This record gives sequence, structure tokens and C-alpha cells, in this order.
Amino acid sequence: MLGLDGADVAWIYYYVHAGTHPNPRIAVNATHQAWKTYSSSLYIFGFILGAYNAIFWILFFLSPYGPRRHTTQMSRKGVIVRSTSSLPEDGSQKAASWPPKSDSWPKIRRALEFALLVPMAVVLSTAPFAVPWIAMPLMQEFAWNHRCDSWPVEAVLVGRAGSNAHSTATFFFDHAEAYSFDLYDRMSLLYRYQEGDKEQPSFPMPTLQNVTYDLSTSSAVGICLFSGQKQNCLSANMDLDLDSTSYLRFEIAADLGFGVRHHVLHAIDHDWQYSDDAPSMILRDELTGESVLRTAVTKRGDCAQLKVCLNTSNEARMLVPIGLMLIFQEKWAGGTTCGPKKGA
Repeated sequence: MLGLDGADVAWIYYYVHAGTHPNPRIAVNATHQAWKTYSSSLYIFGFILGAYNAIFWILFFLSPYGPRRHTTQMSRKGVIVRSTSSLPEDGSQKAASWPPKSDSWPKIRRALEFALLVPMAVVLSTAPFAVPWIAMPLMQEFAWNHRCDSWPVEAVLVGRAGSNAHSTATFFFDHAEAYSFDLYDRMSLLYRYQEGDKEQPSFPMPTLQNVTYDLSTSSAVGICLFSGQKQNCLSANMDLDLDSTSYLRFEIAADLGFGVRHHVLHAIDHDWQYSDDAPSMILRDELTGESVLRTAVTKRGDCAQLKVCLNTSNEARMLVPIGLMLIFQEKWAGGTTCGPKKGA
């Protein structure tokens, strides 16, 4: 039994770890199908193991080896004590028994065993299927608050498909809110504030103001703001063959005021977008080898919100992949019930 319980502890550990550290991936979540199989099997096995442990402990408490055995009178060997000073006048020996017989010790021992064994039985009978339900949300909340602490930039993507509001991508530099972009028609990522608006953020406007995607041609174009004038400044080609085993890849050419710069980013795993889950990926820069983007976790209680860690402040490397992810985050949010209510 202890071997099965030990295996279940390891099973739960890797379940919680992979669920709150989805990237980089390990064996249990190497693919989305592997993760679904692992998660389902965990709860099935946990229920069976919990039922097995409960039956074991019930039979143990009812057996002659359980604490009930102390309800019977304990037999003890007496110790013969001889004392010439206490012998009767007729010279016969008097036998004394030590310790004196008492019913208190069996009751105390029984109570102590119940105090130790009953909690153990309850834990071993309920933990296999209860601990994952309890641990995952708590660790998910911790991951939401701290997974991007060591990254200079983080973004919160909110998919609002079917609601009156637009899906949004909000960027934070060193935990301070910087840029906010809205998604229009599931194809155009547009900076929320424009020159002349009465309400202006304290953070300077980004140069790259808009990225528009054409998924049919796997391409994107961007518009920048230079001295009050908007002009085309970015083009990107993407490998978006979603039915193949190719890797997601971006080839970006952008002039943000310092001449044309080329960036090539690629995902390190084949699958990254799903019909029943939020997008998940790590993007690396092929030229430098550094990880530029890593998805963290969805928000506890609102899976329409996805946190993304970024290791770059370059607007082209940030916005092109983030906009694409927001498109699929909105698509995912439209088919789930764990996000905000429609019309919110």
C-alpha cells in the first residue's frame, strides 16, 4: 500500500508542476494529448487508490489487530514479592502482583492509537483525489503572481470573444503598466490611445502602433508613428500550417526608426494552440538563441486571461507574436465557460 501511495505522491507532484510550469515542457506535458491523458489518469487512479485505502483502514479498525483489541482485559504476569517482615504468623507466603491490575491503561492506549491512526486513515483515504483539486488552484495563483518575476516584461492577454468589449493585451515593464492594445475583428492589434485623445497614459507611446494579420497567407504588416505621421514599417511571414508538424516561426523585418532590422523567432515545440486550452509556447530568437517569450498560466477562476513572460522590449519581437497569440486566446475564450460573463 505504501508503494502505491508513494507513486501517487510523485504522480501528483508532476501534475501540479506541469500545470503551473507548462513551459519548458517535461514528459507528462510534452504534447497536449499526453497532458490530457496524464491528468485524467491521475484522478481515476486517485479515486481507486482512495477507495482501496478506505476499505483497508475500515477492515483494520474492525480486525483483532486494531485499537479495539484493548477493550478486552489485558493479561499480565505477576511478580512474586516475598518479605519476611510481612509474612503471616503461620509462616505462609503472601503473593503480591505488580503492577496492580487496572482498566485505565488499555483505555489510554486505545485512545492514543485512535488519535494517531484515524487522521492517518482519513488522509490516506482522501488525499489521492483531494490533493490535486486543492494544490493546483493554489499553485496556479502563485504562478500567476510570480512566474514572470525574473523577466523584464510581462503581458496579460484577455480574450473576450462574444462580449461587447475587445480582447486586450496589456504590457508591464518592471511590473508597471506600459502599453495596452485592443484586438479588432480577430485580425488587427491596435494601440489603445491615439494622438489627440484626451486620456493619455503616462508611459510614452510605442512606435509600432498597429499589427494586422492575414492568416490565410500567414503574413502580417505593421504601422508605425513617426513625428505624428503613420507609415508602414513592418512585414512578417509566419509558418502557420496548423495541420502539420512544423514549428511556429516568424520572419520579421521592421524599421522602427533605426533602419531595417530582421528577427527570426521559432517555437521549440510543435503544438502551441488548442481548441480546448489557451495557447502555450516558448519562442526563441534564432540569431541569439535566447528565449524571447514564454507563456505562463491562465488566471485562477478566469482562464480567458493568460499571462506571458517576455525577455525583450523590442516592439517588433513583442507585438507580432503577442497579437497572434491574442487571436487564438480570443478563439479559445469563445468556447469556454470559465472566463468573464458575456457582455462583461
